[in-house]
Amino acid sequence: MGQILWNALLIFKTTFWLTLVLHCLACFWVWVGHYFEGKSFTTWILFFELENLKNREIYVNALELMTCTFTTIGYGSTYAVA
Repeated sequence: MGQILWNALLIFKTTFWLTLVLHCLACFWVWVGHYFEGKSFTTWILFFELENLKNREIYVNALELMTCTFTTIGYGSTYAVA
């Protein structure tokens, strides 16, 4: 029983830290998108025409991008723009 609990705790800790890192990266990506919006740059928010959405909807798009980037499962509707 001890090994099962140890494995469950390990899975929980890994999931917790992965979620925390993805959240921080998504928040940073939203900040970058808003920071450069008025500085004659085409940010990812403007490129994907998300400027009329609420911040939480923009956050969900950023979280999707960070999850796909971090886990390398491929990109769907959102992708990095140079």
